Amino acid sequence: MDNSRDARRLSPLRRVGRGVRFAGCTLAAAVTWPVCRFVRGPGEAPEDAAAERAAAARQDLRSVRGSRLAARGRLDRPVLVLSGYRAPGVMGGNMARRLASLLGAPLDDFRMISYPHMGDLDRVAHAVDRVVRREFPRDQEFDVVGISMGGLIARMLASDEYARECGLQRLRLRNLFTMATPHGGAKIAAHIHVDKAATEMQIGSPRLAWLNSLPRNYDLHCYAILNDITVGAKQTALDRDHPMWVRGTPLFSHSLITEHPLVVLDVAARLANLPGVLDKSPVPSD
Repeated sequence: MDNSRDARRLSPLRRVGRGVRFAGCTLAAAVTWPVCRFVRGPGEAPEDAAAERAAAARQDLRSVRGSRLAARGRLDRPVLVLSGYRAPGVMGGNMARRLASLLGAPLDDFRMISYPHMGDLDRVAHAVDRVVRREFPRDQEFDVVGISMGGLIARMLASDEYARECGLQRLRLRNLFTMATPHGGAKIAAHIHVDKAATEMQIGSPRLAWLNSLPRNYDLHCYAILNDITVGAKQTALDRDHPMWVRGTPLFSHSLITEHPLVVLDVAARLANLPGVLDKSPVPSD
């Protein structure tokens, strides 16, 4: 475990600010949960077969959590949570809080980055790069949770070619978890593309074709949710592969993928080097 990050402690004021932000995330999730339950989908779904594995994962995570709390240990690598397109970071912040709780890790091991006023993929990449350069050592390796567009940003920054051409620091990834990320393009972008980022996330765009042709040297875990009218569950995997998918909600399905208990549990288990609870399978519908 890398304890060199202990020197990178937050100031008291920033700690208070982070606590307030995560409290707001928790409140927002509590308000939306009763309205949006994960019930829309086929009669049988991968989550139905995951009950036994989920129970085992929760038990194993309780052991991991207890050991880490007793030792006041840190994660092997910090986790970056990259928000989606013009999103304020509420769902990303809440997911970071839940992962920290499941893993018994300090919130200092998570860094949520949002960019709600940026509508250009390159500008967002530069913004994330500035945060990483400012707060982490140059040779730091990360696990990343990329929410929707955030998954594309992580893949761009992990590219040697892109980093070199744009004068950025290549993001060193071990695991990338993408949440309803439009690897194949976003359905809604065909109808609403008010800025450069939305245009470049259209299905069949040159930017996505370039990005999808790049080599990868990290583990990629793609998650999808049904009833996703924004991206579409079938657009969330790469290389003709299948994503790990779950049932959707009647409302706001795309935005609430990070609230699905099995998605959060699967990410936590993999971060703890435990077997995941969800499997890849063909998506029955968008």
